[in-house]
Amino acid sequence: MYPSVDLHGETSATMVAVLNEFIADNVKLQNRKIAIIHGIGEGILKRTTHEMLKHDKRIKTYYLEIGILLKMEIKPI
Repeated sequence: MYPSVDLHGETSATMVAVLNEFIADNVKLQNRKIAIIHGIGEGILKRTTHEMLKHDKRIKTYYLEIGILLKMEIKPI
């Protein structure tokens, strides 16, 4: 089980802040693997999350699992 954050109910704008804080906290804690639950809905959070992670230099890799869950590896400090 990885540390995880559930983005259900967040808007695209608030999701960015929540996700940035979650990643920063896990970098500090030296957790290398984390999970994000973004749901399926209309795909707005999914698209925004993927776009953000694609450009985040702290993220080494990420992949979609079961359509609603992103698992990723954080780069070592």
